[in-house]
Amino acid sequence: MNAEIKTTVDFKVTLELTENEARALEAIIGYGWKLFAEFFYKSLGSHYLKPYEEAAKNIFAQRQNINFQLYNIEKVREAIKSVKLNPGLEFEADKREAKPEA
Repeated sequence: MNAEIKTTVDFKVTLELTENEARALEAIIGYGWKLFAEFFYKSLGSHYLKPYEEAAKNIFAQRQNINFQLYNIEKVREAIKSVKLNPGLEFEADKREAKPEA
């Protein structure tokens, strides 16, 4: 028998984000990989990120999906607000928009 048998173990991490965390991630990746990498490498060097560059590019490629999810959140928020289920209903993300009192 001339067969080669291999075993592969693949580890994955699932990341769950709050809406504000998703907005923060979108803000970070919003400028695109090229600008981010240029700034990162210039400021911090390539030692830390270079080994993971392809994986980082994959994260940046998720921007459209993140934007789609944030759009869905906004539409659901608008729908909930339009039926006025509870006048005291607050959304966690709305707190980020609150302006500090002077």
